[in-house]
Amino acid sequence: MQARQAPTAPQLCFGEVRHARLAPKANRFRYGVHFLRLPLRRDA
Repeated sequence: MQARQAPTAPQLCFGEVRHARLAPKANRFRYGVHFLRLPLRRDA
């Protein structure tokens, strides 16, 4: 198995948040999100 390498440059990532509830009253929603991934680890 190969080790996964961390990205070396900042990345703009996109995703989706989902939520569902059944009680006391049914409710469901989803919405898009985005975030910036910054590399924090550096190999010396």
